[in-house]
Amino acid sequence: MMIPTPGGCAGRSSVVTVVVGCPPDREGLMAQQERRSVRIARATYRLTDLIRDRRAFDVADYPPTGRDFAGFGSTRQCLLITFRRSGAAMPSPMNFGIADGKIYMRTELGSAKVRRLRADPRVVLVPCDFRGKPKGAAVAALGRLLSEAEAAAADAVIAANWSAPMRMVERGLERASEQLDMPLAYLEFTPA
Repeated sequence: MMIPTPGGCAGRSSVVTVVVGCPPDREGLMAQQERRSVRIARATYRLTDLIRDRRAFDVADYPPTGRDFAGFGSTRQCLLITFRRSGAAMPSPMNFGIADGKIYMRTELGSAKVRRLRADPRVVLVPCDFRGKPKGAAVAALGRLLSEAEAAAADAVIAANWSAPMRMVERGLERASEQLDMPLAYLEFTPA
């Protein structure tokens, strides 16, 4: 849009060009998408905190008694307990899959549980229901983030343990995370 302005050189009017509706730069757009995905993730975490069984927080008060993941075969969720730098336990009910004596999970790459796992790979895993109510013996384990090359195999193991309704939910979350450019992290746990 061009706007004439009075004055200018030697009494002539000059023209100023104003750009209207210019899209934001790519970095600004990416930062905006990242903020939106963080807001969505936080809202999701607040919702799951509201329905979480209070007994999920008590599990970390007792030492793990399980030696392997044999008791996890009858459940579709397990409680992943990661630890803050202060030592405070943070329980998260998670969908998982078991293969070759290891447990596999996936979550958002930018989630707090991934940051805690990077800082301290020691975790406690407990079979549980959807709300995090413990259903078996706790097992001390060591976790690690899988490479992209290992992610496809882990995804197949995790998906094999989903119920039909959970499959619909998880595939919907996959599409949403792709649209919002929220990368997923695949995790592997071995008994400690």
